[in-house]
Formats: sequence, C-alpha cells, structure tokens
Amino acid sequence: MGVTSGAGEALKSSTSSSPMAGLRAAAIVKLNAAFLAFFFLAYMALLLHPKYSYLLDRGASSLARCNAFRDACSTSTATTTSQLSRKLGGVAANKAVAAERIVNAGRAPAMFDELRGRLLMGLVNIGRDELLALGVEGDAVAVDFERVSDVFRWSDLFPEWIDEEEDDEGPSCPELPMPDFSRYGDVDVVVASLPCNRTDSAWNRDVFRLQVHLVAAHMAARRGRRHGGGGRVRVVLRSECEPMMDLFRCDEAVGRDGEWWMYMVDVERLDEKLRLPVGSCNLALPLWGPGGIQEVFNVSELAAAESAGSGQRRRREAYATVLHSSDTYLCGAIVLAQSIRRAGSTRDLVLLHDHTVSKAALRALLTAVGNDGSLFNSGVMVIEPSQCTFESLIRQRRTIRSYNGGDQGFLNEVFVWWHRLPRRVNYLKNFWANTTAERALKERLFRSDPPEVWSIHYLGLKPWTCYRDYDCNWNIPDQRVYASDAAHARWWQVYDDMGDVMRAPCRLTERRKIEIAWDRHLAEQAASSDHHWKINITDPRKWE
Repeated sequence: MGVTSGAGEALKSSTSSSPMAGLRAAAIVKLNAAFLAFFFLAYMALLLHPKYSYLLDRGASSLARCNAFRDACSTSTATTTSQLSRKLGGVAANKAVAAERIVNAGRAPAMFDELRGRLLMGLVNIGRDELLALGVEGDAVAVDFERVSDVFRWSDLFPEWIDEEEDDEGPSCPELPMPDFSRYGDVDVVVASLPCNRTDSAWNRDVFRLQVHLVAAHMAARRGRRHGGGGRVRVVLRSECEPMMDLFRCDEAVGRDGEWWMYMVDVERLDEKLRLPVGSCNLALPLWGPGGIQEVFNVSELAAAESAGSGQRRRREAYATVLHSSDTYLCGAIVLAQSIRRAGSTRDLVLLHDHTVSKAALRALLTAVGNDGSLFNSGVMVIEPSQCTFESLIRQRRTIRSYNGGDQGFLNEVFVWWHRLPRRVNYLKNFWANTTAERALKERLFRSDPPEVWSIHYLGLKPWTCYRDYDCNWNIPDQRVYASDAAHARWWQVYDDMGDVMRAPCRLTERRKIEIAWDRHLAEQAASSDHHWKINITDPRKWE
C-alpha cells in the first residue's frame, strides 16, 4: 500500500512539470502492481499445493517422533510447534499436526499391545517414524550397522568346497559386518524389519536379509532382557516372507498380525546357533584338535562342555530316519543301528515308517536295537524336531519348488542357513579323481582301526545287495568309481556280529542273484582288468 500511495503522490506533483516524468511514474506503478500480483499468486500456490502440504505433515511428524523417542532425537534437528508456526503460519501448522494425529490413529498390530508402557525397543533396519505411523510409541534406540556390500554373494558364505583337511591354509569365512553391541544397553524388545524381494527367485538367499536376521538375533542374545524369570527375550519382526526358521524357531512364535511376527526366543538355543560359522565356509564341528592336523578333535570333550553349559535342562538326542515305499534299505538300516550301538552311543533311535514296511521287518529292527526302532539313510544331517516346523513344511509343499524334485531340494529351499559337518562325519565311498593317491588314502581310512572316519556313506550298489566276497560295483564299468573292498569288508564285520533274526532281511532275492551273475559274466567277457570276476563266491546267501 505504501508503495502505491507514494507513487500516486509523485505522479500528481510531476504532471505539470514534465510529460516524460509522468510516463516514468506510471511505469513504476504498473511494475509494483505486477510484482505484488506475482508474489500473491506464488504464495497461494505454495500454500495450497499438495506437495507443500506433505512437507508440512513431515515437519509435524518429525516433531512427534522426537517427543515419542526423545532419548534418540537430536535437539539440533527437532522442530518445535512455535518454530513451525512462525515459519508456516498458525493455520498451516495446525493442519500439519492434525494430519499427523490422523496417521498415528492407524491400527497398530495387536501384538504391540504388550509393548505399551516404559519399554525400551532396540530397532534394527526400521525407522522410528515407521512405528509411530502405526501408533506404536515408546523409548527406542537404533542399532547401527554397516550394510553388507552389494558385491557380497551368497556363494561367498556357502562355497561348494572348502579346505577342511587343511592341506593348504585351511578354511575361512568372509566377515559379515556386525554392530558394536558394547555400545548399547539392555532392551526389552528387539524390533527388526527384514527385507523380502519375492520378485527375485533367490530372495531367500539374499546376503542383506541374512545380515539383518543375524544383527537382530545377536542383539536379542546379547542385549535382550529376559522375561518372566526365564531365559526368553521378546523379538518382533516385520517381513512379508516368513522369517528364517534356522534362527527364529516356529515353536517360539507367540503371535502374528499380517506381516508382523512376534517371538519369545530361547536365548540359550539362539546363542548356540550364533556360535556357529556365518555359513558353510567353515566347519561347524572341528576336525582337528589344538595340536593341529596331527591330533583328531575329541568329540567327547565337546559333548561334555555342551552338557555343562545346558545347566539343568536335559538334552535329548536321537538318530532318526524315514523308511517308505519298500524294504530295500531295511538290511542296511539294521546293520547301521547295530554299528551305532557297538560304538557305545546311548542316543535314542527313531524310525518313521509307512505301511509298506512289514511287521516281520519291524521285528527285526526292534531286535537290532532293543526296545527302540531305528532307521536312517546314509546321508547325515543334524535337525531339531518340531511339530510346528513340520506343519509349516506341509503348508509350503505345493508352493516351494525343489531344485532336484526331491526332499533334499525342498529342504534346501526352506533351510538356507545350513552349516557344514566335516566330511569324515559322512565319508563318501567314491573315487572321483580316479588316482592312485586318492584310492590309497581312502582305502587306508576305510580300513583304519580305531576308525578315522565317523561313518561311511555307501554310494553305488549297497553291500547287502552284493555277495560278501567283494564289492560288486567292480562288475559294472560306470559303477567302479564307487568300488572299495576295504569299505565293503568293514560293513560285513558288523553283519557278522548280528543274530539270525536280524540277518533275515539281508537275504538276496532270486532276481538279485541272477543280476549279480549277469554282471559278473559281462565283466568276464570284457576281461575287466581288476579281475574281481575271477573271485570264487563263498557267501552262504548264494544258496539260501
């Protein structure tokens, strides 16, 4: 107003003196009017534009976050209500605060009802504003960690081969960045957001996803407050995909609401898992003792240490397997059960079988192991029994695609965070390199007494499908990589210590006898250089 009034007075006083001055004054008036119109329109456009309203809401949101998480907010970045009013005007500020209240009025997952009150939350890969948007308030501390590099591949943690015998430098694992947990105090609950990219076929083998799981698990084990006088810590996870059952057990889940999962984690169990290597890049069970490769690791000492660490809780362990569709592996299972008992193991022996296993076969199994039945195939893996996990696997059987069409492929898609046992735990009877040095080493291990391998995985034709005189894999050209008379003889040593009832399932069918005779005939015709076809058969089962 003052500008236009002054310009008008100047115009009046100058009209009589000079026409040129009058024109100049008129131009000034028009210019001032144009500037005023421009600023007015710009101000209204900014005030009413949706993006500007969003900025107002964000400003008020940061104010609410600092109030709710005052221990973790910086005073230098906090915006007060009075500052917001001075910057944006009272009406705009009130609008922003009202919008924030509407956002916070959204329904929080029901499980967060348990987190009301003066609880301290440890946040992993999740922002404070994300919880506030759900109406979840409380004190919180952000757990900072360096995100793993994008060049880090799953195969770096799970290589196909490692130098477990320490022929060169021995196995080692790359480092997965972890927080400095000593910087943090105890928290009442760990809240983490787990990445899940279902559009990627390898979403369950994402290194960053594993990293977030491990950070949350370590935070719970090291800084989580135990609840109810027990050894359990509350963990809340947000994930579109089911969290890794390898770390967060199905049995420990106490609630789910959409993409939110709540667990009461057994810290002792979790800590055991976290002491394992970060992947299969190193052995989960040491092969050599403190003295190096000249000293085999004493497994009994490890078992004693684990027993002492478990306190009053008695740990039950068992050998277990599944037998279905036929009795083909029955004889091998009986001999294996006998071998376990001869080794002095007192672990339970568990068998899950279907209707195809006859009552006579089951009686033979029970005779082999006393009051317990046992079967397990020659592959070896350590599992933790869980009805809940079983039901979860059943639910997923039609949605998870096995890479090889079998159970092994299916389980590998579910349990991606697996750990490597020494190959001597499950020593394969094969000679892939086909060298004299390889055969000499393995034959020595198969014959060694006391044993230097913990179990032998009989690939190819099984010992009970051959005559005892030699390994019948020698008769077939493409099976000779599995042939070992030393390993064959080791199996028959156990067989000889069994009674007649247990030996009954190991009889050869007439069809199998014909097949063995035909294979020997072909080996003789081909003049096989190993000359096993010349060996005289003395096995009594040939005439049974």
